Amino acid sequence: MISGSRYAAVAASLTLVGALFLHGDTSRAAHKPTADITCSSPSPCIQYDNTGNGPGIKGTSTAGIGIAGTTFFNSTTFANGTSGVIGADSSTSGTFDKGVFGTTKIGAGVKGDAVTGVGIWGKVSGAGTAVRAETSNNNATLFDGKNATGTHVLRVDSGGDEFLSSTLFGGQSFNSVEGVDGEGTQIGVVGQGLTSNAADLYGTGVGGALILDGVNSGNVQVLKVDDSGNETITGQIFTAGVCSTGCVNSHQPGSRVISYMPREAEPTMEDVGEGQLVNGRGYVTIASDFASVVDRTRQYFVFLTPNGDSRGLYISDRSATGFAVRENGNGRSTLSFDYRIVAKPYGEAMPRLPRANFAAQPKLMRSIGLGNH
Repeated sequence: MISGSRYAAVAASLTLVGALFLHGDTSRAAHKPTADITCSSPSPCIQYDNTGNGPGIKGTSTAGIGIAGTTFFNSTTFANGTSGVIGADSSTSGTFDKGVFGTTKIGAGVKGDAVTGVGIWGKVSGAGTAVRAETSNNNATLFDGKNATGTHVLRVDSGGDEFLSSTLFGGQSFNSVEGVDGEGTQIGVVGQGLTSNAADLYGTGVGGALILDGVNSGNVQVLKVDDSGNETITGQIFTAGVCSTGCVNSHQPGSRVISYMPREAEPTMEDVGEGQLVNGRGYVTIASDFASVVDRTRQYFVFLTPNGDSRGLYISDRSATGFAVRENGNGRSTLSFDYRIVAKPYGEAMPRLPRANFAAQPKLMRSIGLGNH
């Protein structure tokens, strides 16, 4: 039997031990909040502030997801849209913090999936960068795009080279903005067609826009190709053939002879050939392929060169199908002759020596290799 005084002492001891035990549990519970699944408040259901250097919340899983955030709000605008997970950097100085930081040893650091929206969206309101890709490995890829079948369709390597499996479309120029703007210390834009029916450079004029507009170093337009394919230049046209001191392989490096394009007061189409004079008479039928590309309703010119001694040749009759050749003074020579036909091309008649306004041309250095002609 325990006496009354002893019973009171034991009860007091148990009360003290219980108080100490409860005090210890209260201390631990303060660092381990309990989730409230019935929260309905504009404030966070769970909030945990860490004033040290460690993470505010850490989620670890050996097989599942470390931290999962989900929202069921049906947003209607960008302004009222919510997020499953928000990572924010609220520092007032420094530029190296991250709102969201993901690391991986072999998988994806950050991955975004969307059914109809945007997988990963980067937005900047100041002078920063919306999306930035960096690598310390020259063999790495800055950007890799795959289509619905998992095929690589876009890749940007560590050197900044971009590879596409389809067509590159530039931005439409609604506000005097270039669709494609290429700048470089050597070459601004390089186009390479990889098949026989491909195009190295393809330009389309829409709504009467120029297909090609060339501006020199003085910001002066020197070349233009309009929507109808008409080309206008302010300089010379030079061509380098395959022969110099003798014919060479054009696929091998070496010197070339620079030749010049002829200039004419109005567009012409020419053809050359050889005819035969018998007893002072001959007739040349205009070739059908040449006749199909010239305007046969307009006058054409013929220049004759006899291939032998004669009194001279002249055109006695000229029609849309051909021309008759005679020897001067009723001559009876039999010999061959060469002819050159100059006709007007079929289509819209162009004016003779039209004038076009161009800005003043800066004095540029003579092209290398042209010599002092």
